[in-house]
Amino acid sequence: MKITYSKKGSKTTTPISQAPYSVKAVWHRANDLGINIVRVRSAKERYEVTKGDTFVGWHGGKTSLYKQRQNPSKPLFFKRKIALGKENKGMQVLEISTDMDAQQTFDVIDDFEYNTSMSFFQKIVMNFNRLITGRHLIS
Repeated sequence: MKITYSKKGSKTTTPISQAPYSVKAVWHRANDLGINIVRVRSAKERYEVTKGDTFVGWHGGKTSLYKQRQNPSKPLFFKRKIALGKENKGMQVLEISTDMDAQQTFDVIDDFEYNTSMSFFQKIVMNFNRLITGRHLIS
């Protein structure tokens, strides 16, 4: 079973304000990195980066992250008729399976940050922290 969260909720989504703490934490972490959609599946695993007309997709295990391309060839609109990236910035949709592994989801978000937005020095610090904590290292 899956649950879909959005900022304010709708007929088909639940407001993020009603989500458990771990789900809210995933939402806020993804929002801080400018990710627009997070999807956590229950079974299928993917390991790839995809590039569509609107989004770049970062797929790690059961978690997929979608961030709007800087110059999308097809603008995307959510509920309001305002293009994504104008007033609709940051997280818009979080779809999770009810058996979501929050730590695995955070690991994929960390990998996304590491590979897309960190300086060389920040990568060294992150690898050092992962070495200390016993978490996996990314090359």
